[in-house]
Amino acid sequence: MQATELRRGMRSVVKAGRECFAVLFNRHEREWRTLSFCAAALILSAAAALAQMNTAEISGIVKDPAGEVIPNAAVVALNTATRLKFTAATNDAGEYLLTQLPVGSYSLTISARDFKQAISENIVLHLGDRIRQDFQLVVGEQSETMVVQEAPDLVQTESAAIKDVVENQQVLDLPLKDREFLQLSLMSAGVVSPPGGTRGDSLQQTGKLINILGQRTGHNLFLFDGVSVTDEYFNNVVLTPPPEAIQEFNISKTNYSAEFGGKSGGVVNVITQSGTNRFHGTLYEFLRNDLFDAKNFFSPMNQPTAPFQENQFGGTPFPGNTINIPLDPAASALLAKVPLPNLPGQSNNFLAVDKQTNGNNQFNGRLDHQFSTRDSAYLRASIFDANEVDPFGSSVLNEALLPGFGRTLTTHSVNLSLGETHVFSPRILNEFRFGWLGVSGGQGDPNAGNNFAGQYGIQGATTNRSDMGFLQVSLSNLFSTMGSATGFTTRTDRNFELYDNVSIQHGAHTIQFGAYFFHLSFNPSYPNDARGLYTFSGAYTGNAFADFLLGYSSQAQVGIGEGSENASTSWAHFYIQDGWR
Repeated sequence: MQATELRRGMRSVVKAGRECFAVLFNRHEREWRTLSFCAAALILSAAAALAQMNTAEISGIVKDPAGEVIPNAAVVALNTATRLKFTAATNDAGEYLLTQLPVGSYSLTISARDFKQAISENIVLHLGDRIRQDFQLVVGEQSETMVVQEAPDLVQTESAAIKDVVENQQVLDLPLKDREFLQLSLMSAGVVSPPGGTRGDSLQQTGKLINILGQRTGHNLFLFDGVSVTDEYFNNVVLTPPPEAIQEFNISKTNYSAEFGGKSGGVVNVITQSGTNRFHGTLYEFLRNDLFDAKNFFSPMNQPTAPFQENQFGGTPFPGNTINIPLDPAASALLAKVPLPNLPGQSNNFLAVDKQTNGNNQFNGRLDHQFSTRDSAYLRASIFDANEVDPFGSSVLNEALLPGFGRTLTTHSVNLSLGETHVFSPRILNEFRFGWLGVSGGQGDPNAGNNFAGQYGIQGATTNRSDMGFLQVSLSNLFSTMGSATGFTTRTDRNFELYDNVSIQHGAHTIQFGAYFFHLSFNPSYPNDARGLYTFSGAYTGNAFADFLLGYSSQAQVGIGEGSENASTSWAHFYIQDGWR
């Protein structure tokens, strides 16, 4: 792509973004058609644009040997990997500010008339860093250079945020189960994995759910390159890039920037690898095979079964505890699906081994370009597909956990992220971002379409073929459940978001203000109890299992309809904050 085409594409992106915000904030009525056009224009024009995401800042003060401040000193930050330059100038108070810097390693050069150049090297910036680096220049020719060999440790005196950063080398070197980056978040203080059954847990195909500082798992915000990749229905992350694609990520726990408001938990921000001036790539293979697996710890060994004794006392209406009337045909058919014990003993006497399949395919592509020292941009596209077959199901759905039932899981996610940073002056900077996310899929029943209820005359069950399957039976104080789960959740979510942030340096103040618009349409479906849920308590025979064999349920319930929604929502956020030094 030629430079002129890139510039033309970028201008169309910026123009579309500005028109969108004009509609949002300069009119009393929201013109949804115009917004939809703006979103489409951004997506289409993005094909001709490249971009860079800036996510850190350096500030400081420049003084002469006598301790007096030096105004109008030139400040240049050079990214040692990409060779991109970012410039600023000191104000009347001798202070400078470089904002929206991409993460990486930098050298910082200070130039002023009648003083030697000062260079500080190996300044490493991480996500969200607000580093302070002060300089004291030496009188001399500007052509002479003074290298700061031992700079003091760079501490974040500009921010009280509590966060942890995981760098690229850690992401690559540390062992990750299933290569899921969120495993690394558990090394951070105050981050734990919740117990099973948490909301969204049964649909989690992109890594573990996490609690941050005691907040619920659904209260976290997940960002990739500054745009949301959070499923707004289940509040879990719906993309999991390979470790090779991650530059670094951080977990902000408290006191994070106002622009990330809206959630009470933490903010997990992932930055993908940006390009350099040379073409490069990576090939890798991650192999898991049963040839390398250890023997299952729970497999039966040649040892006697541990003693177990159980005594039940009670009475019957049936002489000799023998049922002498015909059994219910539906109960007999469902019981035939339950396998017989294959191990000795009266407890834990069934063992089944089957293959769980879990296939993930994903694509991540990112383009970066700096059009000038004042204008840089980036474009990223990500696709994630996950397909899982659990032959025994999962306990989070309260199903039988036996062969013949089980479940399937699918997630399909598409995410687009576009950003542009423009420096209007050394003290005024604007950042624009656009994000689009589509998520679909959910739980499925391998027995879907099986008209079990109709075959055995069970009344009131669903007539929708896609929701048909085995009913669920609950036996009080006995075997937990038999049959399929009562409902399988699916969803189709679509959202787009627009950000615009302005940063102004004025004396000892850094003023930041911005706006955020978000539009979500979601269509979840949960046909709860569509196939029927039957409870047997022993109210008729004194034994719950006997009641089941006779078809005498103490309680029966069935859901009507699919329990689906077709909804949309929109919201706008505004913020302003003043950082005073």
